[in-house]
Amino acid sequence: MTAFQGTAGNSTIQVYCDPFDPLQPLNNVVAYDDDDGLNALSIITAADGVTLQPGQTYYLVFSPFPPGEVGDFTIAFTSATVQVVPVELQGLTVE
Repeated sequence: MTAFQGTAGNSTIQVYCDPFDPLQPLNNVVAYDDDDGLNALSIITAADGVTLQPGQTYYLVFSPFPPGEVGDFTIAFTSATVQVVPVELQGLTVE
């Protein structure tokens, strides 16, 4: 899974299993990547040893770096077995 392509700049990606709580970012993390792709882009590959179980719900979190960075991005899945149900996030503020 390539988590970033576009104009937003540097990024990190995290994959969480259910339940996911954005206020507890260290709980239920399955995979994390920062800069393993080309040009400081994030990527998770089969070589990372991440196994996702069928029927389980997972959450993918994309984070630009530095905070406040804006731009377009694309998340690309290369597995034919991944079924993605997109959820549009209107906005999230954590104080």
